[in-house]
Amino acid sequence: MIHPILERSCAYYCGELRNTHKKQRRYLNHDGKAKPFWDLPKCAVACCGLQNKIYKDFSKPVRTDTYDRVPILKSELLKYVPPKGKIGDITILPKCGNQVGRCAEPHAAKRCMIDEPHTTIQDLCFSAARDITTGEPMAPCAICIAVFPTIK
Repeated sequence: MIHPILERSCAYYCGELRNTHKKQRRYLNHDGKAKPFWDLPKCAVACCGLQNKIYKDFSKPVRTDTYDRVPILKSELLKYVPPKGKIGDITILPKCGNQVGRCAEPHAAKRCMIDEPHTTIQDLCFSAARDITTGEPMAPCAICIAVFPTIK
């Protein structure tokens, strides 16, 4: 079940990201051009663990060492990379061309599991991922569905 508090938190977070982006665009770059609109991340999500503290994050490029502090999550993600691959590679799952670990869900889960060391993947509860530009809910990708059993 999706908690209404997580949904509201994710919606507010998307609004905060949009507002921050608008403020950022008001200032010109050094060359006199405004920052492009497409530097805004694609989606955001909120999650909570055993302590019901809310962690929010957005989709962003992956550095391979960022998941080293959470070996359980890292091993789950590595199941969906090509043989001898690493986090950040394109997944082997059919009909999903995403990079493993780039989605908002693993980033939020990583923050939660670092802060709450006794939290397992099964304990995580997620909001629906939201498109940051429109605020509309997005369907989770095949990687997130496979890694996180609580995502619907």
